[in-house]
Amino acid sequence: YHYRETKIECMDPVNSEQIIASLLGSDPEKAFQQIYELYARRLLGVAFRYVGDREVAKDLFQEAICKAYNARNTFKYQREGSLIAWLKRIMINECINHLKSFYVRMVDRYDEEQQRAEEVPQDEEVGWLAQLDNDLLMEMIAGLPDGYRVVLNMYVIEGFSHKEIAARLGIKERSSSSQYHRAKLELKRRIEQWIKEQE
Repeated sequence: YHYRETKIECMDPVNSEQIIASLLGSDPEKAFQQIYELYARRLLGVAFRYVGDREVAKDLFQEAICKAYNARNTFKYQREGSLIAWLKRIMINECINHLKSFYVRMVDRYDEEQQRAEEVPQDEEVGWLAQLDNDLLMEMIAGLPDGYRVVLNMYVIEGFSHKEIAARLGIKERSSSSQYHRAKLELKRRIEQWIKEQE
């Protein structure tokens, strides 16, 4: 499946997912054109948060949409929000698989070499993230080092536990915890630096 980037009339957002779900069986091309209109920017944002590269994010977005298209018969509409949740899950899985192929497996080695004796601090409140402009926050998260960025996305934004992250990435649970802690510190440092530069 590949998009023909044609403009079509946008649906009324009310019950739009239910309409698209009904089109998945009868007119999948139209359904996915509507998916593109409604959710492309949001899904690209998810990919960018994970990989930190807009061109790679676009490639992964296209791969995720192809997988969604091929798996369209497995989607079961339950309520408004279930379609974007399904698409987002496919997008995240595509990003994680891409990242595992390149560098996430190096996280454990880094932790063992650099943090053997370090106690992993307890989780701290990260509500301050919600106070930032969303586009700025996305840029800053995307700019974090690879391991930090992936774990921060999975733990804070997607709600995975460290045990789940470790299983998904093929790393130790301790590695997930320490990467998350260091990600928070680095993100705070970058935000504070950005604030100083604006003064």
